[in-house]
Amino acid sequence: LSGFSDIVLMEDRTALLKELHRKVLYRAMGDSVKEFEFEEDQIVPYFREKIGRVVDPSDIVPLLRRTGPLQAIRERGRNIYAYCDADKRTVDGWVRDLINEGTLGTVFMDDPYIVPAEEIPFYASATKKERELNQADRQVLDKLVDSMTLSELAEATELSEDVVFRSLRKLESMYEVTRVQINGNNKWYFAKYLDGFEDRDESICRIIAQYLECFAPATMKEIAYALSLTEEDTSLALKSLIGDEVVVEGKFLVSEDDQYMKHIDRMRLKAGSSDVFDFETVERYHVYKGLRFDSIRDYFAFYGSAGNEIDVYNRVPGFDLEEWYSMRESGELQLGRFIRGKVRFVLKEDGAKLASLRNEPVTQEDLDLLEVLRGMGRATMRQLVAETGLEKPQVKESILRLDRDLRIVHAFSGREDWGTENTYEIYVPDEVKEDPIPGLVEQSVRAYGPIPAMALKYLLGIDPDVATRIATSIGAKTVYVGEGHTPMLIMADEVPKMSHVELPDTVTVLSLFDPALAAKWAEISARYGDRWIYPFVRGSSIIGAAEMWEMSGCIEIRSLDLDDMADLEPSLEALDRMMGFFNMKGTDIIRIREIKSVDAAELDQSVRGILERSGYRFVNGFYAKGRFITRTFTSEEIMSYVIRKQHVAPSDRYPSLEALVADRGYIRNDSELMARVSGRKVFKKLIAKDEYVKTFASIPYIGYTTRELAHLYASAKQCELTPEQDSMLKLIREFEPVTKKDLVRLSSLSDTDAVEAINSLAHLSLVYQDSVGLYSSVEEPLQPLDESRLTVAKMLFGEFGMFSAEHFALFMDVRMAVARSLLRRMEDDGYLVKGFLEKDSSTLMWMLAEDSGKKVEKVRDQFILNN
Repeated sequence: LSGFSDIVLMEDRTALLKELHRKVLYRAMGDSVKEFEFEEDQIVPYFREKIGRVVDPSDIVPLLRRTGPLQAIRERGRNIYAYCDADKRTVDGWVRDLINEGTLGTVFMDDPYIVPAEEIPFYASATKKERELNQADRQVLDKLVDSMTLSELAEATELSEDVVFRSLRKLESMYEVTRVQINGNNKWYFAKYLDGFEDRDESICRIIAQYLECFAPATMKEIAYALSLTEEDTSLALKSLIGDEVVVEGKFLVSEDDQYMKHIDRMRLKAGSSDVFDFETVERYHVYKGLRFDSIRDYFAFYGSAGNEIDVYNRVPGFDLEEWYSMRESGELQLGRFIRGKVRFVLKEDGAKLASLRNEPVTQEDLDLLEVLRGMGRATMRQLVAETGLEKPQVKESILRLDRDLRIVHAFSGREDWGTENTYEIYVPDEVKEDPIPGLVEQSVRAYGPIPAMALKYLLGIDPDVATRIATSIGAKTVYVGEGHTPMLIMADEVPKMSHVELPDTVTVLSLFDPALAAKWAEISARYGDRWIYPFVRGSSIIGAAEMWEMSGCIEIRSLDLDDMADLEPSLEALDRMMGFFNMKGTDIIRIREIKSVDAAELDQSVRGILERSGYRFVNGFYAKGRFITRTFTSEEIMSYVIRKQHVAPSDRYPSLEALVADRGYIRNDSELMARVSGRKVFKKLIAKDEYVKTFASIPYIGYTTRELAHLYASAKQCELTPEQDSMLKLIREFEPVTKKDLVRLSSLSDTDAVEAINSLAHLSLVYQDSVGLYSSVEEPLQPLDESRLTVAKMLFGEFGMFSAEHFALFMDVRMAVARSLLRRMEDDGYLVKGFLEKDSSTLMWMLAEDSGKKVEKVRDQFILNN
């Protein structure tokens, strides 16, 4: 090496020796060198460019994040000076400042190396040596207080500096001691190591991958030597990295042994371009650029559409479901088959652009149905079938064609749950004055790039060549992805960002419509088939999935599958975060029936422990979390409880009809009277009193009540009247009390329509019949709707004591959304509690809070009930 001393000062001697050895191999191997993939003039410039240069202090930490540990202060081995434009003295000053402020620290391999402080625990875990301490070592460790120099330690231990120096090196290799400061004379200060350790196997893989980032290709022995690892540990880690497709093994540059390099570097070297990326990098970048948005509008401005509210909830901190509903109600946010015939939410202005591109075939029958819908304003398929008299399959096919052609969209009807029946309305998009395609192409490339041109055809229905030409004209460029070098489009200013993406380590529950899963449908289908699942995602990797359904009052996880059970706890935390969305919808319970094909009742104790620590409680064969009581009742106990609430048992009966109506609100017929009121009573005689009137009560059955309670029931049912109902109500108020015959005669409606209007007003409790059958209307004005409903709801619970949400909605004669809102309000007020109250049942039920802790007295009496 004589004559090369100036180079040796700047470069590692081993690098020169490797180069000389390689030249010898070139001559010795002859034609066999053709077996190797690359030549030196391809490899060296490529990795030199990857490493980069240090121009000022701000470049040092980014450089070390690329290269891994480098030596500093002394020019030997892999040192930082080879990559610096400034002289050594200047660089030393920069390094000292970064060490003293805690930005850099040291790790000990064959010598001390500098690394970013956050990397120290990984190198400590991977390279820590197990050695036996001698007396001198123990003395040094015992005397080391705070931070001390070598000479201070020698004085404190009364040992020579040479002995202390050797002990410090041993203690550094064991990570008992580390270097924490350095003065202007390049004297080090030592302290006890307190930065902790990470998982050893993961740390070894991490530091090998970092080494190969800039110093590849390298043999297994070269990697082990460079990182102070054993060959056994290095070999195992390399196999793991190969399995994860991070590293590849092969004959890359002339060498006696197989070499290793990162998969992405091999692809780029083969392509002769730096614009080559692996699929993992692309997927991570897709996730990264759509992580967070400030508002719902910002989400749509970026992605253009959403398939599920949860997709937006996951990305908008402070997501407000009421704001979402307001946007749907106002038409600012629309729902229809806007993207490739799939139902998506879009902003009004984007919907108009997408509609201008659609031209799906429709038939004359479809257009006839469209006119029917126009006359109705909005309607469900069931209502259209009833209105037209057509067969359901025929109406369904017409709706689908009109939906795909964006002649109709999905109207907002208060909420949009999984089981909500679709309501349709005519869609008249705003006029689009400019060609929408360039703007839509740019939005798609910004949101989904890197994206194949063929995918733009799928999204927007335009020719791939046209899409590529438009994208290029607005600043996109082509990069190549994967082993097959698939061309994909991305905006040019995004390319430098792709390789420097950091994703949070948290687990998130995504819907199948989430944009982060757009490229993972093949994987999802292969792993989970056609099951309706919600994947668990960490970073850009799917680590499991849950088959999940929105039930009445709770979210049900029918099965939870994880690749690694170590991820159960973070996955449960992800479900907790997801439940924040469902809490806004009034659902605050989640239950799990099965984990990794094991029924909840048969889970082992370790899994049960994780569930219980996470707040889950075992009830009726499953684990559930949320606001509920764990008490259960047998079917016999429930029947006894309801019978006593109904006052059917002879010992519980009302003393009089007046007491029954005051408590219960109504009486339906003679059989109810006999079963609930003590003594012999004549029904017709009692209800003939003028204080009782005949109308519909809270339940959808006709009965007898007071005028005051009829007013309450009408207030609880108030809604917008049809023109026929409105005219009939005015007529009744004008002539009340009045016979039905006179109403039909006086009305301008047909006889059939007049009778139907009278009956519908009775269903709404707006009119009643007195003891002689004459019709009158309830007094005006009606009470506030919400408070009236709440009063009636409490009366129902007082009468029955316990309901499921479905039965409660049926008895209240309201939509499920209204029923759930009332149940939640009564629960919030402490009037009700809920739980899976029937033993061995999965049905969620509500009951009176005051009774939840009481013992149920079984009914032993005999009596007759009329069904």
